[in-house]
Amino acid sequence: QPNIPMGMYGWAHLLNQEELGRMGAVRLVIGAMREHPTRGTIQHIGTRALANLAYNHSTNAAQVVKWDGIETVLDAMRNHSDDMLVQEAGCLFIWSCLLTVENATYITYGFDFMGAPAGGVTKTNLKIAGRVAELGGVEALVSALRRFGNDTSQEEEGINVGEQGCAALWYLCEVPGKLREMVKREGG
Repeated sequence: QPNIPMGMYGWAHLLNQEELGRMGAVRLVIGAMREHPTRGTIQHIGTRALANLAYNHSTNAAQVVKWDGIETVLDAMRNHSDDMLVQEAGCLFIWSCLLTVENATYITYGFDFMGAPAGGVTKTNLKIAGRVAELGGVEALVSALRRFGNDTSQEEEGINVGEQGCAALWYLCEVPGKLREMVKREGG
């Protein structure tokens, strides 16, 4: 199971994900990323923020599609192909947009307001998966995996392109058909 967006401290997004979505955070993050396309740090942090907003939240994931967030993240991955943090965040973003967990239960670690998904059934949003593939997402994932898939130099900080990239490809391939064939054809 891949690391969840932003590692363990990322669980706090479950508390404010809905409200941030209503406030227009998806559009604002995408706008900032577009305004600063050459700044790798903004691309990395913006992509992680979008992953947090979209993770298991169909309304926010739809907003990501509406405001061209997939295009924005794939552009970041292409423009910062030598930046491991941007590549890992991009892989994480893709699977976070694709995945929903139905009937999830949460482990609270003794705090009523925090918790981690501990069960449920995962489903892939095939409409978003098709859009990712259409925009070159499979190629971007395979490229990130080829460049950084075996690099564990930042694994202690929770950065692992291999783990996140494989998770994204797995969710793209969950259902047999054209997407699975595309991933095979691209070498995924």
